Amino acid sequence: MKKTFLFLITLIFLLGCNQNKKEEIKIGAILPLTGPVATFGQWAKNGIDLGLEEYNKTHPESNNIIVIYEDSKFDAKTGLSSYNKLKTNDNVDAVIVAMSKVAIPILEQPNRKIPVLLQDVTFPNITERYDNVIRHFIQSDREAKVLSKFAIDDLKLKTCGILYVNDEAGVGAKNAFSELFTKNGEILIAESFEANTKDVKTQVTKIINAKPECIFLFGNGPSWALALRTVRELNYQGEILTNTALYIPNFRKIAGESVEGVYFTYPYIDTTEVSSKKFVDAYMDFNLGNKPYHQTRQNTTTLLSC
Repeated sequence: MKKTFLFLITLIFLLGCNQNKKEEIKIGAILPLTGPVATFGQWAKNGIDLGLEEYNKTHPESNNIIVIYEDSKFDAKTGLSSYNKLKTNDNVDAVIVAMSKVAIPILEQPNRKIPVLLQDVTFPNITERYDNVIRHFIQSDREAKVLSKFAIDDLKLKTCGILYVNDEAGVGAKNAFSELFTKNGEILIAESFEANTKDVKTQVTKIINAKPECIFLFGNGPSWALALRTVRELNYQGEILTNTALYIPNFRKIAGESVEGVYFTYPYIDTTEVSSKKFVDAYMDFNLGNKPYHQTRQNTTTLLSC
């Protein structure tokens, strides 16, 4: 099965599970359309809308797919309420869920039989823990391992401090980075922060006082940007390694000049494959009028593929 982009993955998966069940197919999409990580939700919605448009063009005889959007607001309780509404009132055939903290409570529901597609869910090994679940995104532990290996092999660092968001993805990233790094070095300290925090000065001060050669920062949204800014404002002089958040224009704008000199990861898009290039071009035209949706200052930041 070729995975071309978000919505088509869902369609292939869903149609396979619902053959001869009924003519109309309902898909629920629980996305953070507002709140601190609304960028991810809007990107996913744009991909779904594009996929639906393309599907209807190529399958005019079976124009029977309905997408019902719900705004999780990046809140676990809101997301679970949306799921129950989609299941009970809308009788959906499958659900798309974005973000780890929203997805976990939904997947833990007893007797859940509705297929779930995870988007922007980085919690490690989640598809192995639950039935009827597929994922379309990089795992947080994989990003962490890429950065840990880079710190050891390329930067030749021996000590590190970890600053991570206190959620499922953040804990997974912290554990994966530590496991690999401690084979050749030492984690001097690990401090967490909440996703909606407004102050991380205490945590950052503790890390800097431990005098690590590098800081591994894992998070997303404004809290991630605040953490990075605080590290810079407290005049940390070592290396900084972080995750996909630095690649997101909205978050990078909040972080400002703090992004200078930071190493970070992002999933690589291989546009040498015809289907991949076709989708990227179509997505740009559909959503952005063929304007670049990211501008990474490669001269001052370093991107690591994962």
